[in-house]
Amino acid sequence: MKCILCGKDSLRPVCKDCTNNIKEKHPFLMRRSLLFGDSPEDLNESLERGLIFDKNLEELNQMAREVLEGKKGEYDLLARAALHMHKNYSFYLRNFEIEEDYYLSLAEKFASKVKGDEGKYLKYEIMKERGNLKGALKILESIKKKDRRYLLEKAKLLVEMGDIEVAEGIYQELLKEEDPEVWRTLADALFKRGSYEGALKVYAHIAEISKSDYMAYYRMALCHQFLGNGNMAVEMLKRALEANKYHVESYLLLLSLYKKRNMEDERKKLLTRMKRLGLNPSFFGVGE
Repeated sequence: MKCILCGKDSLRPVCKDCTNNIKEKHPFLMRRSLLFGDSPEDLNESLERGLIFDKNLEELNQMAREVLEGKKGEYDLLARAALHMHKNYSFYLRNFEIEEDYYLSLAEKFASKVKGDEGKYLKYEIMKERGNLKGALKILESIKKKDRRYLLEKAKLLVEMGDIEVAEGIYQELLKEEDPEVWRTLADALFKRGSYEGALKVYAHIAEISKSDYMAYYRMALCHQFLGNGNMAVEMLKRALEANKYHVESYLLLLSLYKKRNMEDERKKLLTRMKRLGLNPSFFGVGE
């Protein structure tokens, strides 16, 4: 394989030398957004919404360069951005000769400079992403401020670790209010543990509370898929896309289900819909 930038032999589309040059100029490895383009979004607000725009990337890369050179910066924001990139854009690393945990390592560098409980919470998130649940719980227990976010995370982590009884005690206290966030935390924990029937019931309840919660419908589709309910999975994905027409994961899963069920006409219509929205199917590895 030849490097697409310099033409040298390479194990990946972008060789190691070119990767190092990119890392120096653009620590987050991307110069432009893959999906959302140019928009005057506030950086903190964008991260809260789970979106990264071109101007956000420009600001993040500049700030990261300065911090990595030893200057002061918004360490908390940079760590959260690196975690966001890890969760949403790790597939992008396949194009580079670079470690799979690059974004997590970057997040660790920034999080190490964040003091107090916020710094501990960032380290907790990083350790959880690395799969060290016991270590993550230990960090979580060391946080002094036992607020609602802490309790939600602890309950979810305990479910993932199999300590259901203790987790149930926390959820019973938190579920006194009809708060979709609490229910979603419980559903996600059940889903991650493989308890798809239980998770499905909770996601359905979330959808009743908030009709526009596209992630509830998407997760319901995944549960139905794992339980062998193909028709219901398709129906839930359609509802997810009604709530959020830009949700890429719903498109990809629905395309896969259409292909498995030989629904070629529906598949072609969905591909056309993606293109009209500016979502290039080939970029996500989907052929015609």
